[in-house]
This record gives sequence, C-alpha cells and structure tokens, in this order.
Amino acid sequence: MPRPCHALATALEQLYPTSCVVCGVRGVKGVCADCLAALPLHPATGCCAICGSIAVEREEASGTADPVCPACQAHPPAFDAARSAAAFRGSVRILVHHFKYRRASWLARPLATCMHGAWVAHFGTLTPDWIVPVPLHPEKRLARTYNQSELLARALSPMLGAPVARSLLCRTRATPTQTRMNKARRLENVRNAFRVPDRARPCVYGRTLLVVDDVMTTGATFQACAQALRQAGAARILCLSFARD
Repeated sequence: MPRPCHALATALEQLYPTSCVVCGVRGVKGVCADCLAALPLHPATGCCAICGSIAVEREEASGTADPVCPACQAHPPAFDAARSAAAFRGSVRILVHHFKYRRASWLARPLATCMHGAWVAHFGTLTPDWIVPVPLHPEKRLARTYNQSELLARALSPMLGAPVARSLLCRTRATPTQTRMNKARRLENVRNAFRVPDRARPCVYGRTLLVVDDVMTTGATFQACAQALRQAGAARILCLSFARD
C-alpha cells in the first residue's frame, strides 16, 4: 500500500502534471512536444473510404482513389465514414490509459488537436451541425466522474466551429467492457444500447453529425450510435476517434 505522501504526490501529478506522462521528462505540462510529434499517426491515405481501416488492398488498375474494404462492401455500416488520428500502440496506448482511467482530463486538448488534424486531412473544411459524444451509462459516468468522449468533443468544438450536443444520444443500458470481445460479440453487446430521445429528433433530422469517441476497435460502438441516429433521420454521420486499435 503506498504511503500517504506518495499517494498525494501521485494524485497531484495527475491533476497538475509537471512531467510528460509518456517519457517522464520534467518541466512540461503533461505531454512534451517530442512525444506528441512522435505519435504513431494513422495514415491519411490508402484506407477504406468508409470505415477507415488500413487493411485494404488498393486495386491500382481500377483507378479507385478511395478503396472500400471487403467488410464494408459486404455489410455497409450505418455511418458514412469513420476515421482515427493515431494507431493504438506505444505512446498512444499510454495517453489513452491516463486519459481514461487515471483522470488525466487535461489530456483532452492535445488529443483533440490530433483528432482535428485527422479531420482536416480527411474532411477538409467541412463543419458538422453537431458534435455528438458517445454517451456513458449514468452508473459508469458516476464511477469515472467524467465522460472522456464528451471531453474530447468539447475540446474539438472550437477547432471545428461546431457545437456539442450531448443530449442527442443517450445510453439505454449498461454494457460490459468490450476489451476482450471479438467483433461479433461487440456488435451484440451494444445492439440497441443507444437511442435518440423524442425531444431531440428535430435536431437530428436532416443534419450532418460527428460522433466522437476515444478509441475505435471494431467500430461496433460507432455502428450502434449511427443506427440510432440514422433511424432518427440524420442525413450524414461521420465518426472520429483519437486512436484506432
């Protein structure tokens, strides 16, 4: 069990960082410039035009600039496109762990800055009507004290010039963690786990929406969110995460 003074120092470092959470260099506010510059960014080209996966073979002879992966060809998702800023490995994994589980809420801004770069690379100057954070179940939000997706959405808002709308989508039930689930189990786990409240439907109908989350693995959560928004009449649904596993 850590000594009280050590525990206090650790807590203060999380709230008021004085060293880089990745490399440990002192005298910086959370993440040093070198570590940010070295993040394993997700490629901006050569990925699936829909889900953003890089596991797609480009058919040079077809002249297709934006290929679509076999999975999206066979089962087109409810969202129009999903993109991520960085690959979920190394320093990115460390940042997500601190942000999500160690209450390093101040990481929202540097992570959102990376996401904004990915947005511009893929969608240019497009401005969504609303930014919709993936909602947490009230019990999990209470335990964590904040919704990491909402923090990212709020940090992105001034960068994109779009408002955050946390009330457009709600979680209907608590779902088990998906860390050790395959794609099929993830899809079943979040099936019908989100809905658009009746009072929010006029704000969804005919709009271009950006759904934001911290990590995209199989796309099951984005798919479940998009299905609910599509059923409410959303015209275009784009998804963006900081990391992709």
